[in-house]
Amino acid sequence: MLLFAQNAERLTIGLAGSITGTASMCICTKTAKAGSRSKFHQAFCGHCGMILEENGQQQTAQQNQQTWQQSAQDICCGLDPNEDYEGERLEDLANFVRTNTIYYVPAFKKFRETGSKLTMNLVSAVFPQLYFASRKMWGMTFLIISVLLLLDLPSELYSFVTNNDSILSQLHSMQQSMNSMGGMGGMGGMYNNFLQVLSEQIQSFCTALLPYETVLHTMHIICMYLSFAVRVLLFAFSNYIYYRFVLRKVHRIRAEGLPEGMTKDRLRMAGGTNYWFVLIAILAQYAVTVLVTALFLLGISMAF
Repeated sequence: MLLFAQNAERLTIGLAGSITGTASMCICTKTAKAGSRSKFHQAFCGHCGMILEENGQQQTAQQNQQTWQQSAQDICCGLDPNEDYEGERLEDLANFVRTNTIYYVPAFKKFRETGSKLTMNLVSAVFPQLYFASRKMWGMTFLIISVLLLLDLPSELYSFVTNNDSILSQLHSMQQSMNSMGGMGGMGGMYNNFLQVLSEQIQSFCTALLPYETVLHTMHIICMYLSFAVRVLLFAFSNYIYYRFVLRKVHRIRAEGLPEGMTKDRLRMAGGTNYWFVLIAILAQYAVTVLVTALFLLGISMAF
């Protein structure tokens, strides 16, 4: 995302320079002729963001506009569609990615040409399970949900032990509310009994954990740092994980041996993003949390 922002800033500066006529003073005409242009920026000036012709000269504002209109329609972002990516064509990868190729295609090219696996993906660091779900990576989605839930468990237990008075107070308030409503018949009496038993079991559970409060606090701190480390790793490597996912999916679809037109449609249908899947991931995370909570309460009732 940082790379995208830098390119956008350079483009803005370059277009402004081409309109005002000041871009001709940029040193890009010298560095381009000298053969010092980067492999990754052969189409643009690394100093002002101007689009360059083959001879290193800056294009006019009209040429810039035409070039970017063509680039907007080019899923390969001006690169060779037939470039080989571990046996797969760049065009196939771009068709699978389908959305935001202007961000992913340069990242894929960087992985291929430099061997580096590092890029930056802020969305994946903040909402990793939602990012992977939107990109239809269900294996990573449920793995991240499970890992983050496990890392959050010591914090929840520590909070449970240190805030047990508050929890018991809330249960007592719920009992009083039911009593003030006349118990609501037989169901109300059963509910009151359930709250009473639950309060007693929670009190027993917290009493049993109280000697381990220091250990739980230490685990809480460790897991907090581990959770942060996981997010940092996802920030740095999510794009590469997605790149490997795209390569595997494209290889499988190509192996089906469909006609070219059907293969393209199949790639675009299998890839891209689906924001309904984000909603499914949210519901799945909620369901897993509820299930773990229910098992936790069941374990308390069986143990105490």
